[in-house]
Amino acid sequence: VWQSVLNGKPPILVWTGKLGPGLLQVIPNVPVVVRLFDGDTGVEQTPDANYLRADEVSAGTPVGFKLDPGNNSEQPVRLDLRTFVHPERPDSGPEPTIELRVKDRHGAVLKQFRKSINPPVSYYQRFSGELPGSRVSEAEHLFLHVPESAAELMVVSDTPVLVTGYARLNELPLVRNLPDERRPWQDRSNRMPSWFLMKPMESSAPAQRVALQWFFQPIERNPAIASGRYDWQALEPSRTSPLREVLFPHQLTGPLRQAAVGSVYRALTGQPLTLELVAPGRDIPFRPELIYRRTDPAPETVTIRRNGEVWLRRGIAGRTGRFSLPVVDAGRYTVEVEASGQWYLNHNRPPEGKGYLQRSFYTLGSSGQEFVLDKVAPREVVNLDVVAPQGSESLTITVRVVNAARSKGLLTDYSFLERRYEIQVNERKTLLLGTQSDTWASPITVGVPLGDDLPPGRYRISVTAGTSGGLVSAYTVREGKSQSFRFFRRSLDGY
Repeated sequence: VWQSVLNGKPPILVWTGKLGPGLLQVIPNVPVVVRLFDGDTGVEQTPDANYLRADEVSAGTPVGFKLDPGNNSEQPVRLDLRTFVHPERPDSGPEPTIELRVKDRHGAVLKQFRKSINPPVSYYQRFSGELPGSRVSEAEHLFLHVPESAAELMVVSDTPVLVTGYARLNELPLVRNLPDERRPWQDRSNRMPSWFLMKPMESSAPAQRVALQWFFQPIERNPAIASGRYDWQALEPSRTSPLREVLFPHQLTGPLRQAAVGSVYRALTGQPLTLELVAPGRDIPFRPELIYRRTDPAPETVTIRRNGEVWLRRGIAGRTGRFSLPVVDAGRYTVEVEASGQWYLNHNRPPEGKGYLQRSFYTLGSSGQEFVLDKVAPREVVNLDVVAPQGSESLTITVRVVNAARSKGLLTDYSFLERRYEIQVNERKTLLLGTQSDTWASPITVGVPLGDDLPPGRYRISVTAGTSGGLVSAYTVREGKSQSFRFFRRSLDGY
């Protein structure tokens, strides 16, 4: 974060500088209109604004949405509610209470809900057009499953608010093409929506309808996870499957957690390299591990030197392999490997963004794989790392939360219980340890959120692939650190 004073004469002020990759967030101290240009070409780089329709709900003017009364199952519905201030409209007021009425085709009320909302003011949403003094809040999302016979959903409020309604088919999976659609703004115009806009019923007050302009928000990093204060936990498969160890490039950022020093590697150069070897625990001697990759599988003698002296000399064979070095204490050493090929060493902090990660994967056969999650927090995310079969250009996987029982009533979160990912292979940099095969596709990570609409309990995450032969691993990352324990065995002598 940095502060800059803009140059020029009002009303146009200019800042010129160099920006690195990533998202730029501009926080002015007064209201301004910002435009971004490439300094060399003059081409405008300002993000395109997105537009959205919303309808005003106020005393005496509810907003209704038509539902499908012929549906043979419950219908998922989402409402985005915003408070606002507008120079031509009365203020929405603090914490309005919304009433939702679900009716059948005869007008009978099937379900009724009341909910107070208090969304924060938005910096990325506003009324379309130049309206000094106007303000729109962030959207507060409400979800519900309306009964099969429901024909109408009415939104009522005595305090003015804005509402936008969405619906979706109950069995419709969320579909994404990876890696092209990893971020919300990537290829947005071509992707299949996860929710579909509902058109409100005709109203006698056409002035209810407004247009909103919005921009994508920067992704906020969890400060606890970014600083290394988290627990990483692998999920065990419920189906027997061969276990494979792989090594692949990993864009390591932030501190290297002590618990991960054995699984993070750095690539060694052909010259002596001075580095800090880190122990897995305080004052614990350890054995660093070397992984190698060569083009010639013929036998060879390798010499590893530490501070100029021979640390280990041994024979190796094959294109890939791994072995441990003699026991060493934590400290700063100069390490050199005298052998052909590329070598990787763990127990040290690799350069920013240039690490390698060693991880266990399970084969993804024709029947797929299944992992078990014990959900304890209101919202948890299962992360799946998927490697396409060797030689494949693409892979389709389907992820299902098998035994989910969603909470009833009005919800503030909605978990997609089925997801389909079309994965395109762009890089082949994964080394399959213990084999002599060529490099495999780089892993693609997909997240499967289980929100607070799914109560705590045990859930089964099913992963199936359109083509067998790939690899998959599953894990969770939980903020904070769990209490560690040490166990002692005490003799009964003397009692």
